[in-house]
This record gives sequence, structure tokens and C-alpha cells, in this order.
Amino acid sequence: MRSTPMELELPDGPLVTGDWLHDHLDHERVRVLDVRGRHPSSPLPHAKRTEYTAGHIPSAAFIDWEHDFTDPADPVPVQVAGAAEFATQAGELGVGDGDLVVTYDDYYEIFAVRVAWAFRYYGAESRVLDGGWSTWTEERRPVSDARETPMERAITARSRPLLRRTLTDVEAARREGATFVDARPRHLFVGDPEIANTGHIAGSRCLPYQELVDGATG
Repeated sequence: MRSTPMELELPDGPLVTGDWLHDHLDHERVRVLDVRGRHPSSPLPHAKRTEYTAGHIPSAAFIDWEHDFTDPADPVPVQVAGAAEFATQAGELGVGDGDLVVTYDDYYEIFAVRVAWAFRYYGAESRVLDGGWSTWTEERRPVSDARETPMERAITARSRPLLRRTLTDVEAARREGATFVDARPRHLFVGDPEIANTGHIAGSRCLPYQELVDGATG
């Protein structure tokens, strides 16, 4: 049951701790999204729906990172959905105007961060659970296998263009001397002429996402 209406003090920074989320799970303005998934190279399903069904953070709704909040018509895979479609999907998950979205996964937080960014891009408040699912369970916090049926709400999606850069923007930034950071694994950054989508933007620096977290499961 959601708590009675009350003001929500937003946590600073892009993360929330397990303690904070545990204390605010019942707050009516907090919406938790489970974005557990696997790397696209995995032969197993890329969205961990089975794992979600077996257990998730109480009240969390499941997100398929490849298909939810994405634009299937865009020739570039997994591009963010348009404003109208985004608002429809978010509303169906129970996210409304003024809510705080908290995302988590169990793979270096790359999927959780992606979804949190999408909400920020459309003007909503979002945070990522520090440590994700792994830390939540290691700390023996509550887990539920209940089927979540959120009440549909209305959310207004207004894009914030400065949070997204086009190819034209990138080329202009290069000419102005901007530093680019490539967060992919090192072997993709180094490149292989026989493997598609390897190599890097000239002059960029390598900082793999795996080296920015304490650890995760695949």
C-alpha cells in the first residue's frame, strides 16, 4: 500500500543507497524499475524476465531494456522512443508527473543507467540504485515474487536536447577540441578489422564501464 501524499526529499546525485530505497519503498512518488539483463552477445534472453518473476525488489516493475522505451523504427538499435510513446509506456508502468524513478540491474548498472537517462531526457527525476540487485540481495533486503499491477498514471514527456548529442554535434565538438570517452570494453576500443562495430572515434580515450564499478554478475 502506498503512503499518504507527502513531500519527497530527493536524494543528491545520480544514485540512491539501499538504505534510502528501503525506507522509501512505500512512498507514493517512488517508482522502482527492474532492468536486469544480459549483454547483447549472450545466447540467453537479453532481458531477465524469468529472474524477475522469481524475485525482485518489492513493487518493482520489469523493463525489457532492448524493447521498452526504444524506437523500433530507428535504423540504429535501441534508440530512445519518441515523446508520445515514451509517455504512454511510462504511464502504463505507473510513473506519473512528479514521481522519482529508481532503476536497478545486475550487469554493471549499464541497463539501469540507460533507462534512468531516458527518464531524465524526458524531464523526469530518476536515480540508479547503488550496487544494484546484487548488493540489495547481499544485504538481505526484502524480495518479492508478487506480480506487480501498477495503476496507470499520466506523465508529460518533454525532451531535454542538451542530454543527447547528434553526429553533427559530435563532429562540431571534435573540431573544438572536446575530449571523448569510450566506455566500451577495451577489445572493442582497440578494434579488429574483421569484427563489425569495433575501433573508436579518433582521439577518444578508453575507460571501460567494467572498471568503474565494484563488480556485477552477467
